[in-house]
Amino acid sequence: MATRKPDAERSARIEAMLEQDLNFRIAMPKLYRLLQQDPGGFRGLTIIPSNSGGYLGIVKTYGLDGEELVGFCNGQLPIDAFLAIEDLLARGTFRKDKRVSK
Repeated sequence: MATRKPDAERSARIEAMLEQDLNFRIAMPKLYRLLQQDPGGFRGLTIIPSNSGGYLGIVKTYGLDGEELVGFCNGQLPIDAFLAIEDLLARGTFRKDKRVSK
């Protein structure tokens, strides 16, 4: 029979998760909004190692007209790629996703 974690430990874990959520919301508000508050506009987010070093960030979303869009950015570390995605969202420099089959 599995034992339950004490309520105090569970409460501490929940509090830590809520603090991380708040920090994420403060550090990257545009990415947070895309992921949490605009689920209809979110198509995908990928951070992968780049062939040229560092990391590549890829964001897929929808334009105002429903067109499927993609944006690319990079960073030396994974967190740099996330911050570059935040900048990408601020600039709005997306292009039509050519890989989408119609």
